[in-house]
Amino acid sequence: MKKQVLIADLIPLIKESLDKDKHVIFVPSGSSMLPTLIGGKDEVTLARPDYLKPLDIVLYEREDGIYVLHRLIGIKNGEYLMLGDNQVYVERGIKREQIIAKVIKFTHRGKKTDCSDRAYRFKSNLRVKSRLVRKIFKKIKGK
Repeated sequence: MKKQVLIADLIPLIKESLDKDKHVIFVPSGSSMLPTLIGGKDEVTLARPDYLKPLDIVLYEREDGIYVLHRLIGIKNGEYLMLGDNQVYVERGIKREQIIAKVIKFTHRGKKTDCSDRAYRFKSNLRVKSRLVRKIFKKIKGK
């Protein structure tokens, strides 16, 4: 039986495990990373965020205390730019110290994917680049 726990309650344990160079596996919630991740169903494996690059999925804490799992799409003037795969607006101003972990692999609909896989990274890049087209369609649909 699966028990739902708030991520905020797990953060100290996640940080402790990552500090010991261990990986953490959990099932995220929400829909901001669709279609890559289905909240409440798919699993992610977290590791220390020692080296980050665009297209990595990271776990970070917003200034308001909300924990988010989004894709890093760029770094500008020392600030990290984040975007959920199901979103069209870039979140700016994330600082390095807000980033807790990065996803190194995940299981989506029973299929395991390593985040360093070239085909996966190519597909992720297409998803990020399609943001402007998705933004236009969202505006049209909203009218």
